[in-house]
Amino acid sequence: MLDNYAFVKAKQAELGAEKIAPPPLLKGRDLIGAGYSPGPWFSKVLSAAEDAQLEGRITTKEEALQFAATMQPPTSESTST
Repeated sequence: MLDNYAFVKAKQAELGAEKIAPPPLLKGRDLIGAGYSPGPWFSKVLSAAEDAQLEGRITTKEEALQFAATMQPPTSESTST
């Protein structure tokens, strides 16, 4: 039984800790700060931005905001740009 424990501890030390889910680069307050009105569009943008972050396509908050800008908001919502 202790052999299994020692094996698992050795593997744990060998593999190290892996970040499963990093903190999101983009949050709703970032979209509001960029001039977007809160609404259902937010969840689509935030989900897509999270996917892009996890895939390594965006790595900074600035890139996340640029990514959000490429997603067309509903016509009733507008930006300050």
